[in-house]
Amino acid sequence: MKPVIWLIGGTSEGRRLIKELAKLPVELYVSVATDYGASLIEPQPGMTVMAERMDLAAMRAFIQEHRPACVIDATHPYATVVTATVQEACSTEQVEYLRLVRPSGEGGDYITVHDFAEAVELLNHLDGGIFLTTGSKNLPDFTAVHDYAERIVLRILPLESSLQIALKLGYKPAHIICMQG
Repeated sequence: MKPVIWLIGGTSEGRRLIKELAKLPVELYVSVATDYGASLIEPQPGMTVMAERMDLAAMRAFIQEHRPACVIDATHPYATVVTATVQEACSTEQVEYLRLVRPSGEGGDYITVHDFAEAVELLNHLDGGIFLTTGSKNLPDFTAVHDYAERIVLRILPLESSLQIALKLGYKPAHIICMQG
């Protein structure tokens, strides 16, 4: 019987890892939050892709049913709630938890902030255009940036729901780029 590996997340790093894991004699389950995330994953032999958001109970039930040798958390760095939930499920069910961490940027000209509120505060003290790539989930936060509709050009996923959120918040259609990052 092949060992089972459960990988959670559809990041680009996760998708590269999926290709490598598919070369091994394992049964691979991949969980992503959306159908869009699932569409980005290339089919691999011995792999099952599940597009659904799971709470703690669902994660524990999955672990109990499939008994993975390990769980790999390859979620986006901003997905802190998912990471905490996966860690708790693995701890409770006594399954090895591994985290695939995106390399942090080194060098370059940037400022680190702790959260979106701090980013908004900083942007309100700077002039000029802003290219925002945080996704549609946090667009409401950035409406607090002065003159946001004129200053912010944003990149969101090419989903109708993401576009509707941006438009409803007053972002200008000419300032919205709908494409995968």
